[in-house]
Amino acid sequence: MQNKFYFVKRLKFLLFLLVIIFQASLFFAQSDKNSKTNPFEQKIQWEDDENASEYNVEIRNSKTGKTYNFETEENFINLNLPAGVYEYRVTVLNTFGRIQSTSEWSTFEIFQAKIPEIVKTQEKSVVPSGENEKFSINVDIKNVNEDSSVFLINEKTSQIVKGELILQASSGGTKALKAEFPKVSNGEWKLRVENPLGQKSESNSIDIVDQKTEEARLAAEKAEQERQKAEQERLKLEEENRLAEEARIKAEAEEKARQAAIVKAEEEKRIAEELRIQQEKEELARKQEEARLATEKAEEERQKAEQERFEKDKKFVKKNESKKNHAKIKRILGFYVAAEGGIFFSPFFDEFSDGKILPFAGLKMGFVPELKNPNRIGLEFDALVSKYNLATSDYDYSDKFGFVRANILYQRRIYKNILKLNFHAGGNLMFIQNFMDYKDSENIKKDAFYGYAGVQGGTSLVFTTKNFMLEAGADYNYVFIDGMPTDFLSPCVSVGVKW
Repeated sequence: MQNKFYFVKRLKFLLFLLVIIFQASLFFAQSDKNSKTNPFEQKIQWEDDENASEYNVEIRNSKTGKTYNFETEENFINLNLPAGVYEYRVTVLNTFGRIQSTSEWSTFEIFQAKIPEIVKTQEKSVVPSGENEKFSINVDIKNVNEDSSVFLINEKTSQIVKGELILQASSGGTKALKAEFPKVSNGEWKLRVENPLGQKSESNSIDIVDQKTEEARLAAEKAEQERQKAEQERLKLEEENRLAEEARIKAEAEEKARQAAIVKAEEEKRIAEELRIQQEKEELARKQEEARLATEKAEEERQKAEQERFEKDKKFVKKNESKKNHAKIKRILGFYVAAEGGIFFSPFFDEFSDGKILPFAGLKMGFVPELKNPNRIGLEFDALVSKYNLATSDYDYSDKFGFVRANILYQRRIYKNILKLNFHAGGNLMFIQNFMDYKDSENIKKDAFYGYAGVQGGTSLVFTTKNFMLEAGADYNYVFIDGMPTDFLSPCVSVGVKW
């Protein structure tokens, strides 16, 4: 209990110190009209309790009732509160976290400080000639009071002269309308206003001159103005004389130009009349020449049309003769050339390759006379090439082979001269080139070439237009190779041209 009483007694003593601190808290308040939050530090401090492990500080706004709670191990806290009246108390917590003592509520106030605002000053001030006479500068300064100070600062020498503000109360607060100073030297000066906290504002440059100096300057200015006025009048008279002379010269030049324009107009009229007569003559000659050329052109066109008609008749006769000759020749023509492709199918390939079917490509040509008779006899030759491979664990084997075939062809026309059926038979030569690569030996390789004779026959369906030919069919081929089954079935398609 005694410890609590001692703590409260010490807290009251610190409250007195706190009030002094907050009397100086003008430093912490806002510096503009909008009353923004104080940018300076606010601080509450009390005597440290050696038994305390922590302090709990409660602060509340006396007007709004808003509360703030702070916990700290120090014997002070830093604040940043807006201006107003507040109450606070401090609770001491011991090392076990229990309340040891709590102070009474104490009141403190945060004031608002404002920076002096120089709204307007004179740009120039004239100082009386007397040495002891004061002079004043008209100003408009807000946020000032009896404790505010005013100074003049020479911009060149940095000399500082203290003055006195003439205050006036207004609805917006106290403001200064004048500032009085002792006599100062001529030059550029600035006005500085400070509040007791050292917050200050400075004006723009003020030109301060002595009265005699100003009067001399004004007299010199007046004399200069009069001299300039006299000079301007002289220049004005000279300008008027110059303009009058220019007007006279211009009038003379305009008269000469008018006379020259009259002469020029008469000359242009004469030239225009001569030009008109010349143009009429040229137009007449041009029309006569055009009429002559038109007559000549009409005669040339007539002769050209006559010649074209003659040539056309000549070509018509020649074309008819050509058609007749072509019709005769067509009856005996029937050559064709076609590219063909298909497959060879035979069990024979199983022994030498991986399948029974091998693709081939070739070229054929032939002749079947174009006769009116639907039954026709012709000749046909073709050449085919193919290849097959066989791979074993011991060797790689490949064959390139081809056929050269000659057939006698019987053709039967089925529909007009467009769709036809062919039957053909003949002999062939089969050429084989094989290559064997033994895998276990680098030197033992065989490359051989063989030729065998054979026969073949088949049928096909042919579609033709004037010069186009499309044929699809199949052939049976037999090759005379000793000890081997050597028959092939070869369906194929060919596309080509005929004439």
